[in-house]
Amino acid sequence: MVATALFLVVLGWGAGYTASVAMATSTTATPRPVSEEPASTGTRGTTEKGETSDFPYARTYSAQVNQSMLPEKLNWKAQDLFPEAVNQGYCSICGWVSGTQTLQTRVAIATQNPRHWSIQNIIACRQSTRNVTKFCAGAQPYRVNSVVSENMNLVVLEEDNPFVGRDCFTYGNCTCYKGGPSSHPYTMLMNKQWFFVGPTLKANTTAKIERALQDGPLTTCFKNRRDKPPGEDCDSGCGHANSIIGYDKDRWYLQESLSKNFVYPKPKENATLFNGTWYVPRNSTCEKAIMEKAYYPLVFYDYDRGNAYFREDETRKLEELVFVNRTLDPSVRDEDYLNVGMARQRCSLMGVRCQGVVVLSTGQVEIIAEFKPTSTITSNITSTHVKIHRKIQMVVYLKHASGNFLGLRKNSQTGLELFMTSSQSTAAPFFTSNLRFISYHYPDHVLGAGGVEAHDINSPDFQQYWLLMDTNLRNLASGKSMTVTGSGRITGAPYNRKSTAQRFNLSISGLWKLRSRAKKNTALKDLKNDNLQFKRSASKEAYLRWQARQILTRKGKPYTSEWKLSSGFFRMEDTENTVEPTDTFIGLFAKADFQPRYLAVVKGSPTVLPYARNQNRRWTFKYGDLM
Repeated sequence: MVATALFLVVLGWGAGYTASVAMATSTTATPRPVSEEPASTGTRGTTEKGETSDFPYARTYSAQVNQSMLPEKLNWKAQDLFPEAVNQGYCSICGWVSGTQTLQTRVAIATQNPRHWSIQNIIACRQSTRNVTKFCAGAQPYRVNSVVSENMNLVVLEEDNPFVGRDCFTYGNCTCYKGGPSSHPYTMLMNKQWFFVGPTLKANTTAKIERALQDGPLTTCFKNRRDKPPGEDCDSGCGHANSIIGYDKDRWYLQESLSKNFVYPKPKENATLFNGTWYVPRNSTCEKAIMEKAYYPLVFYDYDRGNAYFREDETRKLEELVFVNRTLDPSVRDEDYLNVGMARQRCSLMGVRCQGVVVLSTGQVEIIAEFKPTSTITSNITSTHVKIHRKIQMVVYLKHASGNFLGLRKNSQTGLELFMTSSQSTAAPFFTSNLRFISYHYPDHVLGAGGVEAHDINSPDFQQYWLLMDTNLRNLASGKSMTVTGSGRITGAPYNRKSTAQRFNLSISGLWKLRSRAKKNTALKDLKNDNLQFKRSASKEAYLRWQARQILTRKGKPYTSEWKLSSGFFRMEDTENTVEPTDTFIGLFAKADFQPRYLAVVKGSPTVLPYARNQNRRWTFKYGDLM
């Protein structure tokens, strides 16, 4: 799949009124520039200056973590999650190396789906490849976070674009793969790892670094002082970047970008440190230096890609599990069994055909199709309890303005057909993914122009997609609806069906731009640091996203039940932030003509029409969790 931005003219709310949807992030905004710092005289490379004031999303880490509950020691390299050291050579790319390896590891932890990212590709795509000087220009390591957040199609496998640093000029192959046509096959990892990158946070005390390390490594930078003894040979500033990968009671562990043979100080007893790892003693000058520039990105699992979550269940016995038959089920692929994360992603898209995922004692991952009734298990079989990842699918039932629900049933002559039913218990559950309504009971079928259509979930078809138009967004906990004020700010107010200030256009999934009927000639702008306002200005347009039925900013801040932006970030358990699209048009757009077709009810039957009377095309989402 090629990342695509879809720009649609909807409802005609003013000249140039558009609702846009960005699938899996495809914008190409340039990260905020930072000023230069004089190069260090050391050989490790240089970075750009990036003080906190220059970096809009840098802030102090403040998660509520009980410090006494943290492990006494931690090393992500020892857990085989942090990648092997590379040799940057005579090229000032330590910031790119540290930033990429740090983010790669945090994504692996968040998704339970480790993949080896190509550092070479991110550098080649973001730097000029026409001369070695620009290719080797330094960068703050946290710059990688904004680059990947805004250009996820740059993330490809290491094997597709192996790391050679500046030697690509010698080989004549400083190639950038980023989602466009190419004669060389490569894997775009935005389709394999379901995540998005939030803000970059600062951890400027030892306690904050220890807490931040629980979710993955951090980046740091410092200046070299080789004239000083170990522990005092670092100074504040940014002459060289490394990753902080762990700690124990006596030291901090870092990874170098000067090959796996680099180690400093040279260990007297533990020769296993010869893997690019080195350490900094606690309460040393070096500790102070790395602490001043310790940053890390928040990484979120992207629930919106499959709208399912998993809970660990230890009550099941191995004999109860029936596994998906890889040969008979065309939706599963060999790569879905690579690890738990890949299996869970596949399971999320399989609807009722997948009940969960299990890792057997052999290490083999299996996708669970169903559970046998306990009564059918032969009594002479020795029962073995296993820990499974039990799936809960977040589904939506579509309730029409008439009070009836959309249903789906099999017809012996015509196959699957839509119908209307008076009860939610007999309604059809759907889950959203990639701008589609996918049937939970028939996951190889989606809502389409023909009603319900067969569809290959492995190959999303972005030739047609669903949007919500003239929608009221109601918070279920408070009963208040999103409302735009006269000054263009978002607030909450009691539901008012007639209020144009409570009518918006948006997407059913993905990353999108909000449009307001009341502010039809303006766009929602991000003035600075998630300061959002409908306004005519040169500020960049703001993106919002769905995440487990909550509405978030691009950086992961949810709107609360009172329609204020939270001071914290998305948490799955904050169900009081749940938003229900109410009294909405559900429009299907074809990329060929951009003409909306509406899900409507005509003479008691559901259909998709270019035009329908207003009252016949109003729907409300009703949520359910199925397992």
